[in-house]
Amino acid sequence: ARGAWHPVRGNIVQIQYFEESARRWRPVALTRTDRHGRYRSSYRFRYITGVARIRLRALLVPSSRFPYSGAPSEPVKIRVRG
Repeated sequence: ARGAWHPVRGNIVQIQYFEESARRWRPVALTRTDRHGRYRSSYRFRYITGVARIRLRALLVPSSRFPYSGAPSEPVKIRVRG
C-alpha cells in the first residue's frame, strides 16, 4: 500500500479467529487504523481453560474508497493460557 491514498480517519480492521469445528473464520474484534495503516487491538479470552492454540488474522473491512479492502493478513498462531 506504499504510495496509495489512505483515509485520514483510517480503515476498519476486523480481527478474526479460526474455529476448527466449523472450519470458518469468526470475528473477535473491530478496530480502526491510523492514517498510516497501523492499529492495535486487545481481547480477553474468558472461556479458555488450560492451554489453547488459536489462529488469528486481520481482515481489512471493504470500503468503496480504498483499493485494498477485503484483503486478509497471513494467519498468526498464538498460545493462550486460561
